[in-house]
This record gives sequence, C-alpha cells and structure tokens, in this order.
Amino acid sequence: MKKIYVSNPANLKEALTIAIEATGTILTTTQRENLSMFVNEIPNKIQEEELSIEPETNKDFIFCLEHFENTRTFHWLRENFYEILLDFKRELLK
Repeated sequence: MKKIYVSNPANLKEALTIAIEATGTILTTTQRENLSMFVNEIPNKIQEEELSIEPETNKDFIFCLEHFENTRTFHWLRENFYEILLDFKRELLK
C-alpha cells in the first residue's frame, strides 16, 4: 500500500467523482467500481489527511486522470478542484 497526503479530502472526493463520471465510457466496469469504492472511503473533512491506496487503484487513477485531462470537463473545473487533482496525480506518480 502506498501513502498519499491530501490537503483537502472533501474537495478531492468531489473532484475525483467528477473525473470518474467524465471518463466513465473509457473505464472498465471493474475500474469504475474500484475507483468509486476508494472515493467513497475518503473522509468528508477539510483537514490534511493521509490516505492509503492499493497499487491497482493507483494505476487505475493514473489512467483515469490522464484521460480526464483531455476532456472539456477538466478545463471547466473550479481552480481548487483542478489544483487538487494535479497534486493527487503527482502523489500517484511518486
């Protein structure tokens, strides 16, 4: 398991939900379920949090976010969602 540090879990949860929905046709059912289960476990709080992520989920999120970055939805995101997704992706790639 990998540890990921998140500055605002509540915003990350919302931003990842949008990313999963926007890439739903590209993701397999298994990937969608795996990512959604992870997102559902993210706490709804605004204080920094350390999250644990399985290697398969890590790989699925990288795939999801790389495709999400090419959507119109990504370019219309609120600035704080945009930034938190970029930070999250950087953590995933470490």
